[in-house]
Amino acid sequence: MFKNLFPDILADSIYDIDFLSLKTRGIKSIILDIDNTLVPHTAQTPDERALKLISKLKDMGFSLAIISNGKPERVKKFTIGFDIPVIWGHIKPKKSGYVLALSSLNVKPNECAAIGDQIFTDVLGANRMGILSVYTTPILKYENWFFYIKRFFENFILNKIK
Repeated sequence: MFKNLFPDILADSIYDIDFLSLKTRGIKSIILDIDNTLVPHTAQTPDERALKLISKLKDMGFSLAIISNGKPERVKKFTIGFDIPVIWGHIKPKKSGYVLALSSLNVKPNECAAIGDQIFTDVLGANRMGILSVYTTPILKYENWFFYIKRFFENFILNKIK
């Protein structure tokens, strides 16, 4: 159980990930988290940096999917102009959202990476499915009280890794 809480890769930011090295590892698809991974959780639309990253990943040949616990009308804004399946309503870390993403992308778990800023949702969900898990430091430090509690336990795990 606890091994599923340890990410395969740690990154300071999604913008610091060596995506070419993921390609050489056989990764064909990437499942993205939005909030505090791609943009701050307060952003209602993608910023220029996020749009450039999505475009770069598509140009590199990655197929992309988004799994989000966010509201569908907001999440859809991140896919305008891109052919990216969006999975919501299957609250991470449940397997069902990842199963749908893998099916939409037509890849096996070992051909996919999932990138996110939360150990108990993004990392745990990916690891339970055999998907390469990439943890990124959250963009914003300020969150609601529930996240402060989660982050306390996440920091305990991250300190074990480092």
